[in-house]
Amino acid sequence: METKYLKINPADNVAVAIVNLPAGEKLSVDGIEVVLNEDIPAGHKFALKNFAEGEDVIKYGYPIGHAQMAKKQGVTEELKATDMMRWIGLMNNIRACADEIVLNDIVYS
Repeated sequence: METKYLKINPADNVAVAIVNLPAGEKLSVDGIEVVLNEDIPAGHKFALKNFAEGEDVIKYGYPIGHAQMAKKQGVTEELKATDMMRWIGLMNNIRACADEIVLNDIVYS
């Protein structure tokens, strides 16, 4: 059987596709059954669980970010692969919104 993904650290809650994976693909990662809801290009990560709002995404055994805000705004790995400039614009907008929340609710309150 061909290896299709790499889970880098046992603590990770994402894995990395090492081949292109189509939407609907069913994978078993360390006993976790995953059905992909979008195409995942090789080199991109996919979730091994449903994330709660604000929950850490763990890769390399360390938090690398939060999933929900980007997902709610339609920022996906597929968009990153097909329209990098739109992906960058949306991610910059999310960062600006997060910065504003932190400044207004934490720093200046």
